[in-house]
Amino acid sequence: MNWIISINGLPCEEDEIREQIKPLLKDKTNLEDIVADIIEAGKHADHDILDFWEDKETKAIWSVSFDEPPTSMVISPVMEVVQRTIDTEIAITASKQLLVDLNDHFVMSETSGFLTVNHDNPPEVEQSGELIKRLMGLGVAAERLEEFGKWQVGAALCALESHHGPDFDVSQYVELTKKAYNTMITSKNTFEAFHLNRYKLSFTHHKEAFYSNLPGDCEERLLMHRCMELCEIFQLSCANQRKLFRYVRNYGVENLNNNVVENWADLTAAQIDESKAEQPSCITNTEELLDRISVHSASKNYLFKLNDKVLRFRGFVDALPEFAEDVICTDDWKRLEGGGRELPIDEWHIEE
Repeated sequence: MNWIISINGLPCEEDEIREQIKPLLKDKTNLEDIVADIIEAGKHADHDILDFWEDKETKAIWSVSFDEPPTSMVISPVMEVVQRTIDTEIAITASKQLLVDLNDHFVMSETSGFLTVNHDNPPEVEQSGELIKRLMGLGVAAERLEEFGKWQVGAALCALESHHGPDFDVSQYVELTKKAYNTMITSKNTFEAFHLNRYKLSFTHHKEAFYSNLPGDCEERLLMHRCMELCEIFQLSCANQRKLFRYVRNYGVENLNNNVVENWADLTAAQIDESKAEQPSCITNTEELLDRISVHSASKNYLFKLNDKVLRFRGFVDALPEFAEDVICTDDWKRLEGGGRELPIDEWHIEE
């Protein structure tokens, strides 16, 4: 059985594991070996192969979790594959659309789908340039098609599951590789979470937000949606979105809510200056937001409990495992509470 591999709560495909694990490593030369072991561990129930890395790359290993796929997702006989793959069909169809007004000057191979010049009616230089311009736009179209395809997969799975119930088994339509399963389940979960309220952000933004697991978020995921509103307002990249979620996870969202000028993009320079005069700490552009959420904590020594074991760790507070309990900084003897609060620990004195 292939298990779903998650890094810091985010289900990852094989190429994404490498990207997510690399920043967590103490020794970057371990990257390929540890990724290979994580992938291998995902094929077994015990995951013992990762014990080797427990002390060497503690931070990375603690970020990894494994989830069982639903029991209904059993492998069925794969449907017969057509002679020409669907991606080739799409590419040929797209290329034919590009030939509108130019199809008298170019010929498309029925087998390969590639274009050649019609020597019986060759194009002028301007027409050839127009074709190249259109072809260069295929890359942008392909990116948009891929983005739409991820949402469409989620929408289709939700609709078909609702219609067919337990009789619908997606594995009869695709070869159920681990990568295919992860792609399908993340598309389905992400679509379900945002089908009523999508933001002007990429599918990856939505996927990572859904799996962010913000503490204390209610069933309606109001805190998650507030963070997505901020990402949309300031058009944050996925990397900067992670910074925002990490900030909110550690320090709450109240400081941002009280300071963000949400219509900043519509304000004139004079209006922004007026806002700054009234509230010097207000946030009126993306750079100011990033400066606010890029909290660089000092490397300190910590004691904490995890799975009934007392452990110690030196590093940044953000690197502590999510389920750490009774976290104490031994540098200044303060207890860490929710929301990033630090409370002093009373000193005990022997009475003489």
